[in-house]
Amino acid sequence: MVAVTVLLGIFLCVLGTCKGSVSNSELSDRLDRLEALYENFESLINENGVELQQLLDKARAKAQLVKAIDEDQAEPEVDTEKQPEDEVNKRQILTTFAPSSTTSSRASNPLVFHATLSTSYSIMSPKQTIVYNTVITNVGNAYDSNFGVFKATAPGLYEFIATVSAYTGYYVDVEMVLNNRMLCRAHAGAPDMEIGMCVSMVHLNTGDDVFVRHYSGRGTYIYGGYNYPSFSGHLIARD
Repeated sequence: MVAVTVLLGIFLCVLGTCKGSVSNSELSDRLDRLEALYENFESLINENGVELQQLLDKARAKAQLVKAIDEDQAEPEVDTEKQPEDEVNKRQILTTFAPSSTTSSRASNPLVFHATLSTSYSIMSPKQTIVYNTVITNVGNAYDSNFGVFKATAPGLYEFIATVSAYTGYYVDVEMVLNNRMLCRAHAGAPDMEIGMCVSMVHLNTGDDVFVRHYSGRGTYIYGGYNYPSFSGHLIARD
């Protein structure tokens, strides 16, 4: 561009804008030189035009590259109306399939027991407790096989099952008791070693006692051979 400016200055000077007068011969000579300068000037303009076009092409290419990079790095548009609904659905799914603290507590702290009566014996006193002395299962150690009593170590809903058998020709009645309240009764009697069953589902508080005792005045002899009589229970659901 500097060269173009210089040539323009020379061109103007040759045409007579420079100071001083010239003869016809000098003017003819200057016109010849002017024609040569014009040709050089035209060539220079063409060369600079090519360079300018190349610069413009490079600038356009760079601008397109920058635009492409900006589009790649731009954050995707977020549907602000749909997002809350999606988040709610996600939380619902996680809540549905995630184990709750209550479920984990039940699985990690079960209460289950099962005991049988291995020996026969006569009832010695009214409302005598039937001691199921052979422990098969006692998860949580809530059943005391020395006294035949289950003591709740956690509040919740429980299920209990008790069976009793009588000797041939005899009968006996028993009742399942919560503390001192009767829950259910079972009868076993003649003629041939019948078995009675008592089932109860009841809510217990921590420290409540559940056991099986003789129903006063109803038979005096319990058959315990072959582990027929049994007493079992388990925690269904904690409070």
